[in-house]
Amino acid sequence: MTVHSVCAVCMYAYLCVLVCREYLAPASGFQSLQFRMLENKIGVPDNLRVPYNRRHYRDNFKGHEREMLLATEQEPTLLKLVEEWLERTPGLEVDGFNFWERLEINIFDGLNLEKEKIEKMEDSEDKEEMMAELVKQKELFTSLFDEKRHDHLLSKGERRLSYKALQGALMINFYREEPRFQVPFQLLTSLMDIDTIMTKWRCKLL
Repeated sequence: MTVHSVCAVCMYAYLCVLVCREYLAPASGFQSLQFRMLENKIGVPDNLRVPYNRRHYRDNFKGHEREMLLATEQEPTLLKLVEEWLERTPGLEVDGFNFWERLEINIFDGLNLEKEKIEKMEDSEDKEEMMAELVKQKELFTSLFDEKRHDHLLSKGERRLSYKALQGALMINFYREEPRFQVPFQLLTSLMDIDTIMTKWRCKLL
């Protein structure tokens, strides 16, 4: 009963937004100046934007509002600042702890051990499925440690962080229980939550 009540309240609130959005425009909604500035400050690139009503998002703004919007496009984005911060993660140095090399060795050693276990099994459909899944995992990790492939995906917009920043993010994730990485991990988690919430909110108002 409680769940249905909450859903009813959420739906009512959503219907209120639909009724009032014409009066509030352009002060609210994903097409508003505030939201577009927020997108720019976070780091949503122009080439990944979906045109609304077949128009560029800048076309909805004129005069001072357009100037404000253009200014945010010239400022360093949150994504860029986070990327530069991740690239400085301690432990990535090749002549130091060299986390990336250690990670690659441990992952492929583990995959080889798993392959040996599967090969000792009797022939069966399960064995074939497990071996096929292992091959997929190996291909995935091979691409992860291929810097040229990463740069190619980066150029296509399928990845957003530099290769070294990706290394830093993974190191923080793996060592999140260590005191020096607890706060950085919380920060990355919060940023992912913001991204998810903004995406959901934008889709609900379409």
